[in-house]
Amino acid sequence: MKRITLLVTLLVVFTLSLGAHNVGLSIGVFGAPPNNVSFEDGPFIQSGVVVGLSPRFEAEAQIIAKVTPTPFSQLFASVNASYALISSVFEGAGDVPSYANAYLSLGVMGDVLSLQSYGPFVRITPLSVGGPQFKLRERTLSMGVYYDIPASRVTFFWNLFHLDFFGK
Repeated sequence: MKRITLLVTLLVVFTLSLGAHNVGLSIGVFGAPPNNVSFEDGPFIQSGVVVGLSPRFEAEAQIIAKVTPTPFSQLFASVNASYALISSVFEGAGDVPSYANAYLSLGVMGDVLSLQSYGPFVRITPLSVGGPQFKLRERTLSMGVYYDIPASRVTFFWNLFHLDFFGK
């Protein structure tokens, strides 16, 4: 049932992307404190798709994979919605996007290999520069809180940087 829910969520995000303002590819690093319940020790890489739904709202679908010492031994999928806190991200309704922004994101993630860890998260990105009109955006020092439902534990996580590459 959990895999079906994940698949349906990804299909909804993909369907919404067809009418999106901008679509971009995202790549970045993901980290969590050592010896936590949800994430194995070691670095992770995060990649996915970011979709502009309105001038201030975006949707993201991402895969988070363990890199070392055993690549892909843990694999998470993540879907979230982000709200631009400072100004619009996409040009629309006469808005001129700012070069710098901040984001608040709400979403869900889960371990797709074992289904032993899943739950909601909230993330704040205090600094983001660039955007679709510049073809590149860098989101820096994102911090989040993940609630692992099966373990009934809260885990902090961070993204040192995310790079988003936009077309056209």
